[in-house]
Amino acid sequence: MKNWKNLYTFIVILVNTCLTFCKESYNEKFTDDYLKENFPLEDFPNLKIYYDDYGNANFTFKFNVIKKKLKCETYEKIKTIDNASKFSIHRGGYVTYDEFYLERSEYCLQPYEQENKLKLKLEFCLLNAPALTTLHYLLLILTAIFLIVPTAIYIAFKEIRETLNGKLCIALVMTQIYIIFIMPLENIENFDIRYFTAIFYFIGAFSTSFVVNLMCFDIYLTLKHFREPHYQSAFFKKFVIFLIIFFFSATIVFSIIRPFYSDIFTYMLLGAMLTFLLNLLMNIFSLISSFYYLISVTRSSNISENTRFDIEKERFLMYLQLFAIMTICWYIEIRANWMWNSHESKIIADIIKCLSAVFCSYLLLSSSLVYSLIFEKYGTMNNEDIENNTEG
Repeated sequence: MKNWKNLYTFIVILVNTCLTFCKESYNEKFTDDYLKENFPLEDFPNLKIYYDDYGNANFTFKFNVIKKKLKCETYEKIKTIDNASKFSIHRGGYVTYDEFYLERSEYCLQPYEQENKLKLKLEFCLLNAPALTTLHYLLLILTAIFLIVPTAIYIAFKEIRETLNGKLCIALVMTQIYIIFIMPLENIENFDIRYFTAIFYFIGAFSTSFVVNLMCFDIYLTLKHFREPHYQSAFFKKFVIFLIIFFFSATIVFSIIRPFYSDIFTYMLLGAMLTFLLNLLMNIFSLISSFYYLISVTRSSNISENTRFDIEKERFLMYLQLFAIMTICWYIEIRANWMWNSHESKIIADIIKCLSAVFCSYLLLSSSLVYSLIFEKYGTMNNEDIENNTEG
């Protein structure tokens, strides 16, 4: 019987608008019917008013009542908003207050009477742990430091700047640095700044995904035309084409999927999730195709092609590792910010982001070209070996 009741409750929540009321505030007067009949609609002008054919206002806002006791974690405190003009109730059953977007499970409405009229207070759990906030910013700083190291290497060596591989790698690093430095803007009280922060954060997150896809596409083209003797990879031209594709795709996708909450994790909404899944499928397709061409080249390569093949193979393996690392990072971020929705999970996401920066920096700095250039400047190495590595 209990299972049927839970199923009925789930269907009601799925089909109808539901508002969560604080369970401890219920008494004989504040019944479900009383709350529905006396709901203070005038306090929430954002709830739309429809008009009938005769021009009469027809208040059609209907909802179902969910009773819940608000439980906060040990590092949280209950925040109470007495003034109804400071928060908004929406038809989807969610509540917005300042920069907070609260689902039905994250708040409860406290009913009370004032001058014989029903009024509502908002209660929700607010983070009360300065240590978690400090740890969050500390992890962001560490992540930025690990990402600045390959940036300095890129600036220091002209040979790296002239390769398409170096341009794509630095593009990946810069998109991650961009995201890290824009995140603190979310805490600014100005609503417009927070909204545009969400927009730029969405673009940055999508950019990171697309740069990895460009890496896969680059190695796919290289291996596909490996056997063509007159095919020369015009690095700069190809990189410009990649950038045009990247910016065009980001603009088109963003124009279709507009962030509609002032939340830093806007891109985790359903539409943007589909965008990332699309990029993921494109990456997998490019990797499978590249692997196919890699196998075919391996089986039929001759001695004269071994040097070039080894360089392309090393680049392909580095892209493959970067793709695996970034995919794991994105997956955990999506789970932490969109599904788990807890402060501990967001700290876990920050740790994963920091570790991904460490691994990305290691992969970029451990390539044969970077290794040879560092040895050329600070160590001893045969000039012949340096020239062979620089050709990649």
